[in-house]
Amino acid sequence: MSLPPVLYKQTTIDGQVLVSYTWDSVEKVTQNELAISQVEDVVSIAGATGKVNVAIYTFDGVKAAEASGSESVSLSTAELPIGIYVVKATDSTGNKLIQKIVIK
Repeated sequence: MSLPPVLYKQTTIDGQVLVSYTWDSVEKVTQNELAISQVEDVVSIAGATGKVNVAIYTFDGVKAAEASGSESVSLSTAELPIGIYVVKATDSTGNKLIQKIVIK
């Protein structure tokens, strides 16, 4: 399947733009080594190259917790209210992982 050199996509509902993006190249995607795991009230990030920065956000986009470390990081979620959160991890080589977690 060949793609046109520039592809523009916009998604609207009732005249409101929800998603808008331009795709003008295809890049090779490599396997991401970052991994997020959640055990009870601890979220752990492993597999980073060099320094790793981790943040937990509410679905409203408010930063609820953050930490950084070398190659792996663990964050306690014991103080966070029950709900759905987004974890974002980035290492020093630019590897990025975003994952939803549920705190019960």
